[in-house]
Amino acid sequence: MLKSFVEMIFKALTKQRLEKVKMVTFGYFGFESLVVGYHIGLFDFLHRQPNSTLQQIKDYLKLSEGSVRALLLACCAFGLIVKNKKRGTYRNDVIYDRLAVRESPNNILPMLDFHQYIIYRSLFDLEKSVKEGRNTGLELFTGPGNTLYDRLSVHPDLQQIFHDGMQCISKTTNPHFVSNAKECKRLNHLVDVGGGDGTNCIALVKQYPNLKATIFDLPTVCELAKKEIQKEGLSEKISVHPGNFFEDPFPSRMDGISYCHMANIYGREKNQLFFKKCHDALPGEGVLMLFQSVSNDDETGDIAAGAMSLYFLAVATGEGSVYSVKDNEDRLKTAGFSKIKHLRLPFNHALITGIK
Repeated sequence: MLKSFVEMIFKALTKQRLEKVKMVTFGYFGFESLVVGYHIGLFDFLHRQPNSTLQQIKDYLKLSEGSVRALLLACCAFGLIVKNKKRGTYRNDVIYDRLAVRESPNNILPMLDFHQYIIYRSLFDLEKSVKEGRNTGLELFTGPGNTLYDRLSVHPDLQQIFHDGMQCISKTTNPHFVSNAKECKRLNHLVDVGGGDGTNCIALVKQYPNLKATIFDLPTVCELAKKEIQKEGLSEKISVHPGNFFEDPFPSRMDGISYCHMANIYGREKNQLFFKKCHDALPGEGVLMLFQSVSNDDETGDIAAGAMSLYFLAVATGEGSVYSVKDNEDRLKTAGFSKIKHLRLPFNHALITGIK
């Protein structure tokens, strides 16, 4: 009796593990099914007309029956859509009805395009990147510089896809940063390093009326930010400072620096030098705020942390990783900051602050 029970449990666990093996082995088909379904309007159609038949879907998409059947089978297998077996009809899974539909305010479609057109294609030579310790995926993108961010400056279409993807991520995670960045209550001038299209600064100056902000980023990125700032009517509150923040001086008269979703891009030594530069440039009681995704303290996860660490290695810079809270705190301390504290936030993010 006991033996048969143990064997039953072993078989159940083995089946679970095999399902995980399948997801790892065939996972890229699930991602591509999601992207294709979004691009051709499958999820939009099923959002508007749930419980549609194969024929109705085929007529709407104007594709061959073989193509539609294959895509529907894959989407069902990966849980993107659900089939009513008795009626033979299809509807979106409840999660993807929010995430993969254009008219949904919670969609992640720009992030999918960022993965599809920038990350995904760059991972073909991941083995080479791991062996050589450099971002060999960058070879797909022509242009000057040794990082993805440099080279996107001469590919405006891809640069827009990148920033749309970052804005999509920021829309989900950054409200937690803005609402918890309490140090901004006492600041007069915050410099947002790597501030991108201005998403952070726009939200911060709205949340903290006393605050003025400057975006410190590459010249082409600052041009994108200017457009967003003007749209919001915040040109008197937010300025831009084009340049290389590792090499060029900070704007004058700042008393705070934010470094959001940036530290993970670069290696530990480069971050250490930059944190020291921040410390030296800030006045007494000035603050450095790091906001980013973090790995587990034992560096075993989560999945997003592992995946993005490979992205930083293979294409972005060839040196970054998703670091733990402790790792970041140790580097702030070494740079000279005191009163270091952290706050863990949703989506495996953390806000880590140090005061000079």
